[in-house]
Amino acid sequence: VHIFTQEKVAVKILEKDKILEVSDVERVAREIHILKLIRHPNIIQLYEIIETGKQLYLIMEYAAGGELFEYIVKKGKVRESEAAKFFHQIINGVNYLHHL
Repeated sequence: VHIFTQEKVAVKILEKDKILEVSDVERVAREIHILKLIRHPNIIQLYEIIETGKQLYLIMEYAAGGELFEYIVKKGKVRESEAAKFFHQIINGVNYLHHL
């Protein structure tokens, strides 16, 4: 639970000692930079970053339903109407990103 907002949050923990290659450092920096810019209902929001000596903590919006991939694997298959809803949400998010 986020201390200030009292909302459930997701925490992505990145171990600094695992980010060794220059390409990994650049990828993480790019991900953080992009996530800071995004404000869209179909894309998880980054609230804040906490850095310690050994870790980076990305405090992010909590998605109660979990990841879409895991949901589909768990269900085995999805109704066409539900798939269309997911597809619409994904396309809305991708369209937003392309216009940043």
